[in-house]
Amino acid sequence: MGGLASREYVQSDYYNDDVDKVITLDSPHRGTYSLDGFLDMSHYVAYPFIESVLQQTILFGTAAIVLQSDPTVDNLSLLALSFGMLGANVLNGVVQGITGAVLGYGFKEEDPLVKYIRPGSDALVDLNSKEWTDMLPMFRVLYGVGGLTFGSNKEYGQNYASIVIPDALYAMVKNVVAQLSHDEIDNPAYWNNVVASGVLGLVGGLSLTDQGSILIPHWSGAGEGVAVFDNNPQAEVVKVPFAANENVSENYVQGISIFATAVTALVAANALDLLYPGLAKPTRMAIGLSTAAVLSSYLLPPTVAAVLDMTENHENPSQADWQEKQKSKKNLYSKIPSGSETVESYLLEDFLYEKPFVNLAVYNDNDWTETVDSTKMDSLGLYGADGSLAVKTMATVRSQPLKFSSSKDWNSLGVKVDRWSKVVGADGDSIPIRHVERYNVPAITVDNWIEKYSFVVDDLMPHRLRQIRMNFNYQEEIAWECDITKPEISTTACTVYKRSGGGDWDSLTTEKHPVKKNGQFDFVPADYGYNNLLAIQKDNQNTVTISTVNKIGLSNTQRFLGGGSLPLAATA
Repeated sequence: MGGLASREYVQSDYYNDDVDKVITLDSPHRGTYSLDGFLDMSHYVAYPFIESVLQQTILFGTAAIVLQSDPTVDNLSLLALSFGMLGANVLNGVVQGITGAVLGYGFKEEDPLVKYIRPGSDALVDLNSKEWTDMLPMFRVLYGVGGLTFGSNKEYGQNYASIVIPDALYAMVKNVVAQLSHDEIDNPAYWNNVVASGVLGLVGGLSLTDQGSILIPHWSGAGEGVAVFDNNPQAEVVKVPFAANENVSENYVQGISIFATAVTALVAANALDLLYPGLAKPTRMAIGLSTAAVLSSYLLPPTVAAVLDMTENHENPSQADWQEKQKSKKNLYSKIPSGSETVESYLLEDFLYEKPFVNLAVYNDNDWTETVDSTKMDSLGLYGADGSLAVKTMATVRSQPLKFSSSKDWNSLGVKVDRWSKVVGADGDSIPIRHVERYNVPAITVDNWIEKYSFVVDDLMPHRLRQIRMNFNYQEEIAWECDITKPEISTTACTVYKRSGGGDWDSLTTEKHPVKKNGQFDFVPADYGYNNLLAIQKDNQNTVTISTVNKIGLSNTQRFLGGGSLPLAATA
C-alpha cells in the first residue's frame, strides 16, 4: 500500500515537487482481490453445514433417478462421496479460519481500504488515469511473478455456484482451469502451480486463479495500463519482476504420469465388463483407491512448495537472504593507477541507486527555514583566503530548476537547497515538510584564487564512493581510489594519486574517505601539494571535471567552472 500512498501524494494537487524517486515493492497499483478473500475467510464457517446438507440431498436425488443398476453399491458410493464433501467443507472452513487468524488482518467490509483496493474501484480508476507531467519524480517498480496469488471466492460465479456445488470442488476446478490458461509456460513453477492450486482449492477452498505474489497479481504489481507508467516515453519508469516461485518441486511430473496411467487402467477395467462383468467394479475401486494413495504422496511436495512461496514471496524483497540471491547487472569501471573492476550489484541496489551527482555546496540563511527570502545572499562553495568568492541572491540560485530529464542534466553541476514549510494535517495541526530543491549552478565569476572547493555529493551512500577524480583544465589530475571494505574513517580507506599531462599516476598518500556520510566533500588544494594555485587555476580558462564511481559501480562525469555555463576568471 505504500506505493499507492506515495503515488496518491506525488500525483495530487498537494505535491510539493520534493520527491526524487518513488520505489514500489510489489504494490497493488491496479488493486487486488486478496482482501475479498480475507473477508470470505472471516464468515466462511457460518454456512458450510447448510450447503453440505443441500448438496447431499441433490446427490441422493440424482442417484435415485440415474443410478438404478445396482442401488446398494451406488448409494453407498454416493453416501461416502457426500460425507466426503461435508468433510471437505468443514475442513475448508477450519483451514480458512486458521489462516485468517494467523494472518490477523482484521479488515471489515465497510472499511474504506477494502473498497479502494478492489480492482476497478472509482478511486483506483481515477488515480491510474492521471497522465504523466514533468513535475513527477522517477518511478521504480518491483513486482512478483510466477507464484500463486490469493483471490476472492466470488470470482467466476463461485459465490452462486456454491449453493449446489461444494466450494472445495468448485475452487479446485476453477483454480486448475485458470492456472492452465496462463501463458507463462516458461515459468518453472507453471505445472507446480496447476497442481498446487488444485490441491489447495480442494482441501482449503482457496481461490488461487492468478499469478504474482501471494497478495498482488503480476498485472497489478507491474502497474499494467497505469497512465503515469506507460503512456509517456518521457516518464522515468523502470519495471523489474522478481521470482515469487523459488520453492519449485518437480514431483508434479511423476504425479501427472501416475494419473495418466490410472486413467488408462480405468479404461482397460471398463473393458472387463465385456468379458468378466463381475470383476469390473472391484477392479475400478482398487485402481481408484491405490491411485489416490500414491498420488497423495506426489501432490504433497508441490503443494508444500507453493505454500512456502505464498508465505514468503510478498516480503521477499525486504529479506537479506533473498537479496543475496537476486544479483543484477554488472558495472565495469577503470581503476587507478591501472586495470578495471566489475561490480555485481543486487537487484534492489539497482532500484535504490542512481548515478552519483555532485552539487556545489550552498550555505545561506534560507537553509532549513520555512519562508524563502529571495534577497538573502547565498555562498556557493568557492572560498578564498578571506571567505566566499561566489555570493548570489536566492532568486538567482533558484532561477534554473534541475529536473534530470536528460543525460545533459546529469553531466552539469547542481546546487541543492534545503528548506522547510508547514502544511495543515488531517487533525488541523501544522506538519513540517522538508523540501530538497536542485538547481543548475548560475554563472559565477570570481576575482581571486580559490583555496577551497566545497561540494555535496548526492548518493545513497556518498561515504562509500569507490573513486573520485578531479581534472583541472585537462592538465592536472588528483584522484581517490577507495577500498569500501574498510571503514570510511580508516586512515587507509583511500589512496590518493596525482598526475600531470596525462602521464603516469603517482601515489601521494593514504587517508580517510574524503566524503562524509552527509555528502559533504571539501577539497583544499594546499593539502595535496598544490601550493602554487597557478597549476590548477588560470585566467578565464578554468574548467574542472569531476568523475565519481559509487558503491555499485555506477559512474558519472560532470564538468563545471567552464564550458560557458560557469565562466571563472581567476587572477593572482
